[in-house]
Amino acid sequence: MDPMATQEERRTGTITRLIEAGAEVLVNDGNAGFSTAAVAKAAGVSNGALFRHFPTRLDLLVASTELLMERMRHVFAEEFTRLGEGPKLRHILQALWTCVDRNELLAITEITALTRTDADLQERFTPILAAHHEKISELIRLARPADLEPERAEQLGFLFIYALSGLSSENRVGVGLGRHEEFITLGEEMIELYRAVGPMNEQAIDEQENAS
Repeated sequence: MDPMATQEERRTGTITRLIEAGAEVLVNDGNAGFSTAAVAKAAGVSNGALFRHFPTRLDLLVASTELLMERMRHVFAEEFTRLGEGPKLRHILQALWTCVDRNELLAITEITALTRTDADLQERFTPILAAHHEKISELIRLARPADLEPERAEQLGFLFIYALSGLSSENRVGVGLGRHEEFITLGEEMIELYRAVGPMNEQAIDEQENAS
């Protein structure tokens, strides 16, 4: 560390190293391997220094997961920017696959699942996850095909994100390898059908339900 750095700069540098190390431990070893000792070792700091900045494991876990979310949003923004103007639908879906087929997302998903039985984690994590989803929504709306309404593009985007991320999880244990191309083709067909038929309005839905 720079010997001329101010105390605040050294403090900020230590916090950054700890969060980055925590993110890497989560990606590589999951929640089971996420201990304060492991993170301190990866960051090259003492346990005492870690606890000065992150009094509890939960504090460090939340900050590390939030960094992974920031990295994921950067990947989304980068992939969508690479598409350029007027991208083909298939290219958009392939970009989504590139975005979700990552260990970072698996780590985020693992921590999200833990909120079901951990009230403290749920309280801290829920607003961060909600803000993350909103930012991903904005990116999807910007990258959508021009003929899809922003709200519908967002809904379809998350539908494919969830489907493809589930497939990515299975790929990690050797199940469903290579099937993402099938999903992408199915996604194309679904959206083309939507384009051809158009959204059903509430009256049409009521009529269909009454008829059945």
